[in-house]
Amino acid sequence: MSTIFYNRILEMTDLKFDKKCLKKEKTFVGSKKTLDAGLVGGIKDMENRLGETEDISENTLRSNLVFLFGIFFILILVLIYSVVKLQVVDGERMYARSEGNQIKLVDIPARRGIIFDRDGERLVENRSVYDCFLNLNHYFGDMGVDDEQLRADGEVLEEILGDNWIRDAEGQDYNSIVERIYAVMESEPYIERVKIASDLDNESVLNLRSLQEEIPGVYLEEGVARHYPHNHYLAHVLGYTSIVDIADVENLEYVGLNDVVGRSGIEKYYDQYLFGEKGQLAIEVDALGQPVSENELLVKSDIPGSSLYLSVRLDAQKKAYELLEGAV
Repeated sequence: MSTIFYNRILEMTDLKFDKKCLKKEKTFVGSKKTLDAGLVGGIKDMENRLGETEDISENTLRSNLVFLFGIFFILILVLIYSVVKLQVVDGERMYARSEGNQIKLVDIPARRGIIFDRDGERLVENRSVYDCFLNLNHYFGDMGVDDEQLRADGEVLEEILGDNWIRDAEGQDYNSIVERIYAVMESEPYIERVKIASDLDNESVLNLRSLQEEIPGVYLEEGVARHYPHNHYLAHVLGYTSIVDIADVENLEYVGLNDVVGRSGIEKYYDQYLFGEKGQLAIEVDALGQPVSENELLVKSDIPGSSLYLSVRLDAQKKAYELLEGAV
């Protein structure tokens, strides 16, 4: 009896324990379901917010693209308007102007410095002269240089100038003006003009001006020549000047073609100081390089060369020359 009673009590105790465990398990399961539902809701809420953010970003991107497209569209319209204006409205006028005329910078030679003796007597000075130039652009065409026209004009120049044209270039003499021109063009392919003669007399100037319509490639330009009033007494001291050659252009940074440099004596030794600084003049020219307007713009003024005072005295040199001449 006691044994049966004892077993009954154990069964009841186990049953209560099982019910409590089951109840706790149900509570845990319920809590887990609640947690899962909360997480799912949070994720859905986050997805909704991300979707809204993506919608805002897409709208902003569309707005930016529309703005950029509008700017490009305006720029294209401006470009089309400019092209139409240049090609259609002003096309013929602009084409004729670009083909025929252009602005050209012309060098203004600087006057060389004056040379004095110790007492202030002028030993070397400058005087205004006329120089003759040949415009090479006049003889260039689609097939190159018009050799026939160039030779014809060269012969006319030789008849007018006689022997008074520049024969020396690169240390050698040429038999004709055309021969010298071709030599200069070969050594300097992009040269536009060549000085033919310097310090022309009045008769040559008048003849060239009268034939300007027949030889339009030739023109006169006012220049400066060196004058030595006491050359008999000081030629060995002062030296002389002449037009540059190719070697001068390559070795001297301050000179260009058609410039004049010192060759010996004081003129050569102090050449850079006497040379000065060239100026520049802007002129409107046609396709052949000839001026088409009298309007000129001074871009840069020329600066004359420095003057020199020597230690020699002119009267002493004269006396020495007279004594030497009498002894000889």
